[in-house]
Amino acid sequence: VGGPSVSGCPEYYPDFDILHLGELGDASDRMIQHLDEHNERPHQQIRFETQERLPLSQFPTPAHHLVNLRQYMLANIQFSSGCPYRCEFCDIPALYG
Repeated sequence: VGGPSVSGCPEYYPDFDILHLGELGDASDRMIQHLDEHNERPHQQIRFETQERLPLSQFPTPAHHLVNLRQYMLANIQFSSGCPYRCEFCDIPALYG
């Protein structure tokens, strides 16, 4: 499991076997390699934390051909990553830079 809430508060997810913390990057590659090589459940939780982020221009293109898009009313589009501002109420700089 991954995403902003997992990256911000991983301690809230004690029952999940594998956590992905941060954006796409070196942790994503390590997690995929681990899943390819191990098909058994881990004895304890494994956390893959991104140290080197993948540039947004290198994010993989969504595989829209794998789903029937007519079944969905909306889709997400990512134009940027992170934020240059440091608003005290916002967690984006802490999570994504």
